[in-house]
Order: sequence, then structure tokens, then C-alpha cells
Amino acid sequence: MWSKISAKRKKLEPNHTITSNIMGTDYQLYISFPKNYSKRDRISYPVLCVLDGQYSFHSILGSKDALDLTKSIEEVIIVAIGSGLDQKNWLKNRIYDYTPTINTARERTLEKLWGFAAGELKSGGAIKFLQSLKTEIIPFIEKNYKTNADRVIA
Repeated sequence: MWSKISAKRKKLEPNHTITSNIMGTDYQLYISFPKNYSKRDRISYPVLCVLDGQYSFHSILGSKDALDLTKSIEEVIIVAIGSGLDQKNWLKNRIYDYTPTINTARERTLEKLWGFAAGELKSGGAIKFLQSLKTEIIPFIEKNYKTNADRVIA
């Protein structure tokens, strides 16, 4: 019966936390494996990296499950990358990590909108974030899980 389904969601806990020397911050990794993933065989899998991991992981898994029903998706390791254990740190990291250029006018607008202190938000860190992804996060995944060379970022 639908009325008995709880709207509460279990707190999402990361599988790993990676400290990025490049970014000077921690990233939380939430991992989902293909149904038949096993350490005992030689099968390797592509990796789907999903940004805003702590917020997007559940919806990506729901989409994957729906596509699995019709065999419409390749088996894939999903690595959702989170950037802060609370909303304030996530917002700060997101503004910096995902913007390619510095935009101080936008930073000041967002600080006022979201209640940050003046000068607290920084933008323009996307190149460094991509370097961290390529040289710290992906190598960690490759070392610890059975991946192939196929990568996608969402």
C-alpha cells in the first residue's frame, strides 16, 4: 500500500573519501556496481562519473534501474563524486570546482542570495578540478575496482 511508504531517505554514506592535494579539499565517492560485479572474474567495466554526488546518486541509480529492466544500458560502475558533507560546503566547492573562469560579480550575488560572507565564494577552479579528477580520483577508482578505459562524466 502506497501510504505506508516512508518519504524519509536513509542518510547517504560515502564508500570512500579522497583528499585532493590539487584542490585542497575532500571528495566523497559513492559507488554503485553492476549486478554481476565480482572480484573473481576478469570482466572489467566502464565508469560513469556523476558530479554533485551526494544529491544526484539516488536519481542516477533510479534511472539506471529503470534502464536495466529493458536492457537499455551497458553494465557500468557509477562513481558519484560529492564535494561537501553539508549544503554550505557543497555550494562553495561547486561554485569553485565547476566554473572555468573567475566571476567576482556572480560570486558577490550568490553570497548575498545564499547568506555567505563577502569574499567567501570563489570561482574559476574547473581546470584544477579536471586535473584532480584525471590524476587523483580516476586513478583511485582504477586501482581499487575492475574498470576498463571507457569513461563518461555527467
